[in-house]
Amino acid sequence: MSRISLLAGLLLILCVSQAAADEVLDCQPDFTYPRSSYPIRAGKFKEVVKGNFINRAFDVAVKTATIRMKEEGLIRLTCKPTWTKKVYGCFNSVKPGTMGKQITGMYAFKYRVEFTCLRKDRIPFSVRRTILQNVYTKRDGTYWSATHGLVW
Repeated sequence: MSRISLLAGLLLILCVSQAAADEVLDCQPDFTYPRSSYPIRAGKFKEVVKGNFINRAFDVAVKTATIRMKEEGLIRLTCKPTWTKKVYGCFNSVKPGTMGKQITGMYAFKYRVEFTCLRKDRIPFSVRRTILQNVYTKRDGTYWSATHGLVW
């Protein structure tokens, strides 16, 4: 009976991980774009375009995921992010400009975030989540839109 339970558990994990890979349509399962020439590897986050775009995109991703998790009841309304850790990111030029510069593009970030929340008796506790979030942007920074994301 324990072997059947173990196999059922492994099958469930595989199904959930496949669903996670399928839900995030713009990234491959290894979080790289098929035609991306701008992978951002763990520990080597750097600017891939002029300006401070990667940090702005990351801020948009964290704020969007926080709002979505509160709306879906995954975290309490009193929760605030206390730290974030970038695990992986990638960038894809959706509409290339001249000399390798993008006009519009998409960032995708996988990151860990810790929220500090308050219980009803006002005692703080922490919640950690892993998030994959896409952010669409124009090169001049006039348009930022967090598209779809996944939380686990």
